[in-house]
Parts: sequence; structure tokens; C-alpha cells
Amino acid sequence: MTFRNSLLLGFGLLLSINVSLFAQGDSVNPPCVVCNHSVSDGVQPIQYKGRQVHVCTGKCQEHWLAEPDRHFAKMQSRSALFDEKSVNENPVNYGWLYFGFYMLAGMIFGGLCGFQALGKGLDPQFWFLIGLFFNVIAYVMISTTPKGDLSGLPAGVPAGFGKIPSTVLPIQCPHCDQKVHPSARYCSGCQVKLEPKIESETSRI
Repeated sequence: MTFRNSLLLGFGLLLSINVSLFAQGDSVNPPCVVCNHSVSDGVQPIQYKGRQVHVCTGKCQEHWLAEPDRHFAKMQSRSALFDEKSVNENPVNYGWLYFGFYMLAGMIFGGLCGFQALGKGLDPQFWFLIGLFFNVIAYVMISTTPKGDLSGLPAGVPAGFGKIPSTVLPIQCPHCDQKVHPSARYCSGCQVKLEPKIESETSRI
């Protein structure tokens, strides 16, 4: 199995794990006001005094019909601070939370891997994708990967994102005092022909 095929297989496994996390969603049924157990799926709530009351089928409904006010009192707040037990109708889906952290780490390590690859003469786009999906593992891999062929870089161009070691200061045009680059052949202000002081980077490359 080649290196790229192994990476694609690993990405498929990670994707299947994320899909399973999404499917788990914390869907908790509300408790029955009579027995305090979770009601079954598909049981519709009862509207009573402007509130939704969840009651199980069977004997719980009989008890509710016999004494609705007594069971409804269990749902009322026990103090002025409204400290009654509440049912979270929309619980947090931890699958999406984990996926968010996973993608955040992927963006960070993807950038780091792309930066390392560029400095080593490797394909930065490829390594960015590897870092995006494999995070720390990809960063360890690119850190231990030897440098590629850097002989094709033009003279004077640094490898990676290294800063160019020196720059040149502009000079003044002798005719209009406009500041121009020392390699300029014409003044940008008065358009007078100039004698270049240095060779431009473009012509040297």
C-alpha cells in the first residue's frame, strides 16, 4: 500500500468516526409527571393550564385523569427563584462539538505543515491537507521528513517564508526630486529617462 493510499484510508476512518458521533445525539425523552420515568417515543404531551404535561400510557394516564391537579403541582416552582426541574428539549450534540475542535486543530496543524513543507522544498498544498486531517501526526511526519530538492529556486530567493536579507533605499530623481527605485529606467514623476544604479531583481532572475 502506497503512502497516499494509507492517508486516504486513515481519512476515511476519521470521517466514519465523526459521522457516528453525529448520529449519537443526546435525544432524551422528558419524564412522566406521574411515575417520573421517561415517556415512550411518540407519546404526545397533554395541554393543561397552558403548559405541556408528559404522561406515560396505561396506568399513569389513569392516575393523571383521577388527580390532575395533584400531579400538576409537581411541575410548579418550589420557590420564587423558579428552581423547578426543567427538561432540556434541545440537548447539546457533542458530536458537533468534537468535530469543531477537530477542525480547529486541523487548521492550525495544516498551516504548520504547509509552512514546514514550503521550507523543505515539498508540496505545501499536499501537506496542508495532510495536516488538516491528521493534525499532530502529520506535523511529526513533516518534521522528520528530509528536505527536498531546493536547487530549482532562483538565485537570491530564500527557501520557505524567510525574509529577504536586504532591501535598497529609493533615490531622488535629479530633475523633479521624485523618489524612485535605484533600478528604475524612467522617473515615475516627470517620465525622464534615468540611468539605473543597480540591476533589478527581475532582470537578474
